[in-house]
Amino acid sequence: MVLLPEAMRRLRDMTAMLQQEKAEFPEDHVLVVNTAHPLIQNLANLSQGSIIQGSGESPSAELAKQICHHVYDLALMAQKGFDAEGMKEFVERSNQVLTQLTEKVI
Repeated sequence: MVLLPEAMRRLRDMTAMLQQEKAEFPEDHVLVVNTAHPLIQNLANLSQGSIIQGSGESPSAELAKQICHHVYDLALMAQKGFDAEGMKEFVERSNQVLTQLTEKVI
């Protein structure tokens, strides 16, 4: 869940209403993560159980990072919509995550 400071949210809404424009999402926000949720616990296990093969990050650590970014994007989407570029990046990351997850299952 993404939390916005109340004063920033109200200012954004008022500015958008007066100017008849789409409201900009404030840069100052807080991501709240439920660490008791099974997805978050599985992500922690996935990132801790990584084995580095060669140089760089392990495949499981990279997958965990992509899923974390996906969870963050979903929290942002609950508060506001993405612009065209943000939506394009979200769809590309979603496809990458789903592809990697299906490779692990097969």
